[in-house]
Amino acid sequence: MARCKNDTLITKIGAKKLAKEVETEFTVHNYLPDCRRIIASKRLQSVGTYNQYAIPGNQFECMREGCVNSGTLYLNGATAEYKAQWDAVEFADGVVTFYTVGSEGTLTFKISDTEAMTNADSYTVDLSKIPTGADGYKAVVIDLAQAGTAIGSGWTPKHEGAYISIAITPASGETASAIGISSISIFDEMEDFETSATVRVACLSTLGGSWEMEAAEATCFGDAGIDVEAIDTFEKTVTGKAVTPNFHILNPLYGRGEATEGWDTTTAEIVIEEGTGDDAGYGVIVLADKYPGECGFMSVARADNCNVTDAHLVELIVPSKVAVDEKHFFVIEQEDGSAKVYFNEALIGQTMIVAYPQKVDVEEYVYDIDNVRYRKTRWSYTRTYTDGVKYRFVFDNVLITSFPDELTDEEGEFEFTVTIQKDATGRYGRAYRILG
Repeated sequence: MARCKNDTLITKIGAKKLAKEVETEFTVHNYLPDCRRIIASKRLQSVGTYNQYAIPGNQFECMREGCVNSGTLYLNGATAEYKAQWDAVEFADGVVTFYTVGSEGTLTFKISDTEAMTNADSYTVDLSKIPTGADGYKAVVIDLAQAGTAIGSGWTPKHEGAYISIAITPASGETASAIGISSISIFDEMEDFETSATVRVACLSTLGGSWEMEAAEATCFGDAGIDVEAIDTFEKTVTGKAVTPNFHILNPLYGRGEATEGWDTTTAEIVIEEGTGDDAGYGVIVLADKYPGECGFMSVARADNCNVTDAHLVELIVPSKVAVDEKHFFVIEQEDGSAKVYFNEALIGQTMIVAYPQKVDVEEYVYDIDNVRYRKTRWSYTRTYTDGVKYRFVFDNVLITSFPDELTDEEGEFEFTVTIQKDATGRYGRAYRILG
């Protein structure tokens, strides 16, 4: 019998709301410095046979695009010697990397300030203990910060550069003609290999956004479809209240600097003393730990003055001593690294509140446009539906085009704008349905 109505419906699913334990992850890959690379064919003596097409895969960088390695020199039992033409003082405690192929034997690496290797540091590597890549190459790492075996008086780093030699003793049954080395690189420090880091954002309130596309201009027959020529990038938003401490690396401008000393503001109550010798006629405060070269961020005020405006003294920026009244002071840095603050002698014996840049040990990070050029950022998150089905979304080429840098008097949120671009395969991303 025919039905007049149909109350039977297909079951549906919905997207679960964001739970507090849900996280999203970003991985940031930086490129290794490329400034000190030696092609294996550039040996000092014409030994071995060079094959420019035998190029090892990159084992030091994750998902770097382009070819950074070069060909292979097959040693045929010889020792290969090279000139590292850069300032060796800069990489004296650095790292030398290269690739080997065809051997599980023993490698001997030497570094010296002369080609004769009379005085050198020697390092022995058991190649059988180094993992072999899918292409048959092994990546060798020589840490110059670790003491090698001294030959003669050992290696003395010099500004004129250094000489290195590489020799491989084959293991039993190996063919010498199949043993080779490739792609020698020199780095300043082991920290250069901090090329990959993952940032996690949790306690999320916003994750994702719409896939927005434009319709093409309609034709006479109405079959315009999506304007694929207009599809360029897609923008998403991530907002959360909890991040891992390394979240600063998501700022495209952010990168490591070189300074090991910097400053932080400190405040102290100090009594002005009477100047002696060349300082006679002045009131003087000595700051033994002021950061040298920093000419700003100095504040001085009388400690016992109830009128805040009148208590504040004004700094004179002068390179040598001048006459100074009771409302001013000036600072002269001393040869021993300290600094003297000079006042009118009428203030001798008074207590001053001094805020100044204090010298401290630091790790420096800089905001530089160069950091944008050598960085790849990837993004991933999961989404679960009401029937329990879970998907993992992965985007291998994204840009962080908005980075949070705001402080308020309320509990803060971190909001990132993510721009999704095509990856090396020409796709924007992919999704995995998790089956177990």
